[in-house]
Amino acid sequence: MNTTEFLEISCAICPDRDLMVFDGQRWSFSQTSARVNRLARVLRDFGVTRGDRVGMLQVNCNQYVETYFATAKVGAIFVPLNFRAKSEELKYMITHAGIKVLFTAKRYLKMIEALLEQMPDVQQCICLEKVQGQRLYYEDLLSSSSSEEISLEIDEEEITILMYTSGTTGRPKGVPLKHSGFISYIMENVEPANPEIEERNLLTVPLYHIAGMQATDRLQFSAFINLQDAGSGLDQIAGSGTAYRILVDNLLSNLRSRTIIASRPFAVLDWVI
Repeated sequence: MNTTEFLEISCAICPDRDLMVFDGQRWSFSQTSARVNRLARVLRDFGVTRGDRVGMLQVNCNQYVETYFATAKVGAIFVPLNFRAKSEELKYMITHAGIKVLFTAKRYLKMIEALLEQMPDVQQCICLEKVQGQRLYYEDLLSSSSSEEISLEIDEEEITILMYTSGTTGRPKGVPLKHSGFISYIMENVEPANPEIEERNLLTVPLYHIAGMQATDRLQFSAFINLQDAGSGLDQIAGSGTAYRILVDNLLSNLRSRTIIASRPFAVLDWVI
């Protein structure tokens, strides 16, 4: 078993249920699965194969989730990059990981383009937004690709993510994470998707953080995800049916310190993780 199967299982059980909401747009399980397959084929056309590295530099967004699962489908390794890192730290992580295909937001593109000549392993740099010039655009690539399912045997002991530490005591360190670690957590703690029960989650943990990626795998198996930039989304809780909000300590402390919280209906939350 591998992590991509969680998305496939949920898609089979409730294909038309919303899986993700971001920036006012919604994607069902089946729509997300189709986009993941399209992107997986794009990666394969770029020559990405088992063990290659695919990087992402962006805040939380639907493309982040899609790129992780597309990377896993072709047996490659996903490298989520800290968008708060300085240019020299990013150059080190991208070079150290040997990233072959890099996805980036427009806001970071100028910095990345200035570094590309110093990062020879990067063969393709794709922008998540439309920009002038010859830079490849994410949505154009998906629209020109097939959504036909990709089938590849992936062992649960293969590495699925290479995650870098913050580097507070030196350079960031790459930590390889296997499919099996995520699978064990999900199988022991999460109920599969249920056609009769719809769970909603507000995900504000940055996806370059282990808690963010672990939550992403978890929610593909059972729940609706509302993706927000870290620290935002107070108004999303009320009226959205959100049962869980996933936070790290500093975000929870930040929320608790805001006087605005007293007027917000946080009682609707079953859990804050």
